[in-house]
Amino acid sequence: MRRFEFEPKPSKKPIVITLIISSLLLLILVFLLFYFYSTAAPSKAIKEVENPALGETLENALGNFDISYVDYLVSEFGGWKLHNPPLSSDTPKIKIIVDGEVFVSEVINGEIITEKRDIENPDIILTITKEDISKAVVSSNLMESLRKSIDEGNSNIELKASYTKLFSKGYLNIYKDVTGEGFTGSVIKIFSQG
Repeated sequence: MRRFEFEPKPSKKPIVITLIISSLLLLILVFLLFYFYSTAAPSKAIKEVENPALGETLENALGNFDISYVDYLVSEFGGWKLHNPPLSSDTPKIKIIVDGEVFVSEVINGEIITEKRDIENPDIILTITKEDISKAVVSSNLMESLRKSIDEGNSNIELKASYTKLFSKGYLNIYKDVTGEGFTGSVIKIFSQG
């Protein structure tokens, strides 16, 4: 009688486990690269924006209010740190409403370009009065003045874009610096709105 010997087939388990581990490591690497890109900010502004009300009184600053005040405000609260999301041409856009006048600050390659116009889909909307923006610009601590205006309810920051978009453009640190709080409550509000 002839004997048949069967050779055991090699197990596929080690190959599958290796593929799963490699895929997970690749996914973690991609996430870390995205995270570091999204939180990275330039060390300084490309173009310094000068204070348009330097040395002026609040009354003079109110009387001389123009687009340069908005440009300076956005620069001083760190607008120059914003950037496009990875592999996207979608620039950061901030809509600023000052006593009914609408301005848009767009950050292109670290440079803030502010114009008097409106846009459909800003990332955030800052609503502020001429008096509060003038107070912030003439104060020795613009951020503290802006935070006080927000705390008192005179000014408001409304997050319009998705959390992912805001995070990928670098708004996380700026929002925290301006309001003194994180995105958490606002994110819940955005997602609950649908």
